[in-house]
Amino acid sequence: MKKEVNSACIFFSSPHREGHTHKLLDIFMEHVKVSELGIVDCYERNVNPCIDCGYCKVHRACVFSDMDDIDRYLKKADLLIFVSPVYNFSFPAPMKAVLDRMQRYFCARFYGNLRPPIDKRKKAVLLASCGSKGTFGIKIMEAQLNKIFTIINCSLIGSVLLEGTDTLGEIPKNIEANIKELVNNF
Repeated sequence: MKKEVNSACIFFSSPHREGHTHKLLDIFMEHVKVSELGIVDCYERNVNPCIDCGYCKVHRACVFSDMDDIDRYLKKADLLIFVSPVYNFSFPAPMKAVLDRMQRYFCARFYGNLRPPIDKRKKAVLLASCGSKGTFGIKIMEAQLNKIFTIINCSLIGSVLLEGTDTLGEIPKNIEANIKELVNNF
């Protein structure tokens, strides 16, 4: 039986549409039924990086409009799904640009006194793949997300890491079990 979610937004950050990272997302989506789904493909979007111009300190927006639809997704979604390979112990640059642009919510909170800057409470999951073995990268990614989540009224309910993809053939059976457990937690 699939877990039902009213509204979700996927933040996908892999240059490979058929790679291990996308396979993780496919497995996850086999266990979730979403009524309204937004998808942000970070590589396709090519979001401008934050330039610390100060615009969001004065306005409830960013000087760049390329994330205005993402703002709408963030405000509406019940579930945020972050899907990414681990690059140099972190997110790839296109996802990092999206995350850095969350500065507008920090400014809304600390300069605009909006607490929280996004009213609707939401949950999030992180699905990550890594060419090598080890969990250090996903721990850094979780820490980065958790910092943002304290501002945007969100909780990270769990992560699944697929390690060793550089030499991996098929996805191990335990990964699907881990994803099922993750889905059962929300």
